[in-house]
Amino acid sequence: MEKFLKEAEKYLILAGVLLFAVFTLPGFPSPYFIPKEILASVIISLALITSLTRSILKGEMKMSIGKFDIGVLLLAIVYLVASIFITPNKMEAFFYPGTTTFVLLSAIFYLIINQFTKRGKNSVLLALFTSGIILSVSVLFTELGLFAKIPQLPEFMKNSAFNPLGSDLQSMVYLFALLPLGVAQIIKEKESIKKIFFGVASSVLIFGIILLGVNMLPGKPQAPVLPNWQTSWEIVIDTLKQSPLLGAGPANYLSAFNVYRPISYNQTNLWQVRFSSANNYYFTLITEVGLIGLAALVILLIAVYKSFGGSFCNFSSSTGTNLPFYGSSFRFFRIGGKVYNRCYQ
Repeated sequence: MEKFLKEAEKYLILAGVLLFAVFTLPGFPSPYFIPKEILASVIISLALITSLTRSILKGEMKMSIGKFDIGVLLLAIVYLVASIFITPNKMEAFFYPGTTTFVLLSAIFYLIINQFTKRGKNSVLLALFTSGIILSVSVLFTELGLFAKIPQLPEFMKNSAFNPLGSDLQSMVYLFALLPLGVAQIIKEKESIKKIFFGVASSVLIFGIILLGVNMLPGKPQAPVLPNWQTSWEIVIDTLKQSPLLGAGPANYLSAFNVYRPISYNQTNLWQVRFSSANNYYFTLITEVGLIGLAALVILLIAVYKSFGGSFCNFSSSTGTNLPFYGSSFRFFRIGGKVYNRCYQ
């Protein structure tokens, strides 16, 4: 029974890793983000119940400690505290777009995978790359208009701009995050079959990145629209003047933008556009969770640097050990940090 529960927990997490990036459902205000939130919540809840049941049957509870635990947990706590005490609209923080919920789920996800054996973590890596392959193929199908030719599919999938992650920019971030792992595994792996798999998978990811890059060229419909550096910086500074420790609150960048955007912004050709994120992740994070959030991120990045030592060779040798961080990092920096280029007019 204990072995069955252990395997069930592992395959639940693998299913979550495989499906998360490409999971969409019609019938929600956002077919991209809310279904992912539900999927992650269900899978993590089932995995925790399975793990707890196994610990009760075994009569003991063990927990492995990782190199990134402090930074990950601090970042999750900061988002939670800021959402409770700072963010005026709790629905946006916890449900849609659910910034805080995704960060909390990411932290739990990280802790669960950190309990896996090296073999289990390698399985997670394979699931991540399979997800990246599916995403790249989906981008190709959208580009070729194949989804639009299947009448049974929901309307949002037939859109010429359809992307399972919500935008080409998000997919670009995801695939770029996976690519160094693939190169590291090609260098590290000794088995020919695995080298071939990661080689082919990395080639598919590069193909996907090229397609996305072409779609995001200036003048293209999917070209990212972001505020300029000066506007983002002034919003950061004015937000910190009002709330230096915890910022404006998670999922509340739009309010900060409306209040603190400089007068000079009204002279630009984007004067009618209202942004829900800065022109980079770091400014968005500082605006939403303040200096305490920045400190938590710095602690996490220092742990990453110490783990890799700034060397690609160390990166390659550490890939299997530190996989839990990679598995959750995309969720922190893509969804939790709102790197995506949503804007309001």
